[in-house]
Amino acid sequence: MEMLAATGLPVEGERGLGYILRSPLMLPPTMLTPEELEALVEGLRHVGQEGNPKARAARSLLYKVATLLPQSGIDTDG
Repeated sequence: MEMLAATGLPVEGERGLGYILRSPLMLPPTMLTPEELEALVEGLRHVGQEGNPKARAARSLLYKVATLLPQSGIDTDG
């Protein structure tokens, strides 16, 4: 929890009592290089193939990434 607080996230609480995140919660933008994005999409498509027990989760995550990065032109159908 100390690491989270050190990043600037509004974490309050005490060990043994509990913690909460105060709003507004602003996360820094994630910047991916074109090569990183390509590797992520390729990996998700590989895991998303039929027969893989995590296929549904991988396809869902690919859709989320495509939605968050519309400028990337990720095709979620193929």
